[in-house]
Amino acid sequence: MSNTILTHYAKKLELNQKADRFLAGIIKESGFASEKEIWRGLILGDKKKAGSVIYAGRYKNKPAVLKIQHLKPVIDEPEIIRKFYQHSKSRKVFAPKIYFDRPWNRSRGYGYFISELIEGENIKTLKQRTKQENFAGFMKTIKQISKPNRAGGREERQKKIR
Repeated sequence: MSNTILTHYAKKLELNQKADRFLAGIIKESGFASEKEIWRGLILGDKKKAGSVIYAGRYKNKPAVLKIQHLKPVIDEPEIIRKFYQHSKSRKVFAPKIYFDRPWNRSRGYGYFISELIEGENIKTLKQRTKQENFAGFMKTIKQISKPNRAGGREERQKKIR
C-alpha cells in the first residue's frame, strides 16, 4: 500500500468533521485539557481534507501540545523523537518531551501524542531574525566606514574599526 499524499488525498480523510469526536475521546483517555487549536495540516491545501491537527493546552498541569495524526505516518513522530534523544549529543538542539502517546492504528483511524509546549521562537523565524540582525550590523559598519570624519577622514575611521 502506498503512503503518498496523492494516494491519501483520494480517500475520505475528513479530519475536519472528525476532529471534535477524536479530541473528546483523547481528553477522556489522557486527561489533556485543550485550550485552542493552533495548526491544521491540510492535504494539498484542500480545506475539506486535513491530515493532522494540533492543539495547545495542559497535561498534568503543564503547558502541552496535542497532535492528532489522521493521515497514517510512515513512522510515528514520538518514535522519531525517541530516536533523536537516543543518538543526539547536542546541548543546544532538542526536541519536546513526549508525555503521552498512542501510535496510529487502523481500527481507531488516527494516532496522537501529547508533548511539552516549548515557548519561544521557532527555528525558521530565528534564522530570519538573525539574518536581519546580521545585515543591520553590517550596514551600520558600512555607514561608519563611509562617513567622513572631521578629525581624520575615512582612512582614520577604517583603522579604528579594524
